[in-house]
Amino acid sequence: MKKLILSFAVLSIGMSAFSQNYTDIKNYLILQKYPEAKAAFDKALAEDKKDKFKGKAETYALKAIIYSQLAAKDPKSEESIALTNEASAALDKYKEMEPSLKLILNKEDVYYNAPIIIYGNYFNQGLESYNKKKYQESFGDFKKVVSYSDFLITNKMTDMALDTNAILLAGASAQSLKQDDEAAKYFDKLANAKVGGKENEFLYHFLAANSMKSLDFDGFNKYMKLGREVFPGDKNFDYDDVDYILQVTDPELKTKLIAKKSELDPLNVKLQETIATDIFDKLNSKEEGATLPENAVELEKQMVAAFLKSAEANPKNGFPYSNLANHFINKNTRIAKEQEAFREKIRAANAAKKPAKPGVKVAEDPAITKEREDLKVRYNEALDQATLYFEKAAGVYSTLEAPSTQEKQQWRNAVSYLIDLYAEKKNASKLKPADYSKYEKEENKWKKVYDTLSY
Repeated sequence: MKKLILSFAVLSIGMSAFSQNYTDIKNYLILQKYPEAKAAFDKALAEDKKDKFKGKAETYALKAIIYSQLAAKDPKSEESIALTNEASAALDKYKEMEPSLKLILNKEDVYYNAPIIIYGNYFNQGLESYNKKKYQESFGDFKKVVSYSDFLITNKMTDMALDTNAILLAGASAQSLKQDDEAAKYFDKLANAKVGGKENEFLYHFLAANSMKSLDFDGFNKYMKLGREVFPGDKNFDYDDVDYILQVTDPELKTKLIAKKSELDPLNVKLQETIATDIFDKLNSKEEGATLPENAVELEKQMVAAFLKSAEANPKNGFPYSNLANHFINKNTRIAKEQEAFREKIRAANAAKKPAKPGVKVAEDPAITKEREDLKVRYNEALDQATLYFEKAAGVYSTLEAPSTQEKQQWRNAVSYLIDLYAEKKNASKLKPADYSKYEKEENKWKKVYDTLSY
């Protein structure tokens, strides 16, 4: 019985000792004697042979407030950065051990300020790193800042409804690291809260563009809609997803976006013109040494169909016909170069042969004859197609009551080409009087039209 009483006495003394530890350390905190508080805390840990002190949730709340206060004097120093990290780890341990958070949610207790001070320390560290362009460090810090501000807001420990600055700096740090998806997670918070101000307009454009990188048309339209709501009347938010696709410069991304949009909205007329324009650029590349895609024939069919759908949808739009005509003129020019290369090849081959005996006619290789005829057919087909679409384009432009400057230029261009094309057809028909006369009339007709175009 005496032993049992003694055990209770020892336990009582132990508990009393630890209670005294907490009281003494908290008194140091109240007096803002943080080094003394840390010394007493470290001493209590060292004397805790049976882990009774370490086993209590309050110990970690105590460490969090002591270390965060010590770090707050100069949060940018290496020592303070380490102290803040330890304070944060201690606070996480406290939350794990005491989910009710009763100590740090009690405004009357010294622990209440721990998350607030840790938040401030990380903010100052992050801002210092960001200003020095140390974006990896600033991103790490501001991720923690946002996490802490969420905690403070959730637990009504701050009047903030949204920590705009911290979220913005977290996103900007990630963006500077070219981690756009990470940046989007933070910027999305601001966009959903409809954060305004001209300096924040970029958020909505960034989020819309980043959505398109992953072919997320719903995301694009969501952020453009939010932009219109936050910045009413701003023309930067007037364009739609097809307009965006048009200005994409990455060929691979553009092709993927067109394919996805075609799947989502196959009857979109503007999209058809976008598809046609994209193929036009592939088939008529201006880059030196560019070659046609292997599937050029199939692409050309798709382009023609798309431009014709666009023209059908808007009979007052002559540009689809102009684009088709320009494509076939370019094609005709390429074939003309092929013909010249072919002729040069034949000349070189003939020069290398032994001269034929006088009076002896050497038959031409059938393969050469076929190649020549195939080139001629292709050349004339491209010429005919160019003529057809320039006529259609000129026909549309001639019906416009108030054509734009660009439409006037395209009209004049179409008529000029028609004069040259019919002149070429006429000259190629000198042995066919009827055709010669027909093409000459067309040439003269378009010359008269050209003379009426004073712009």
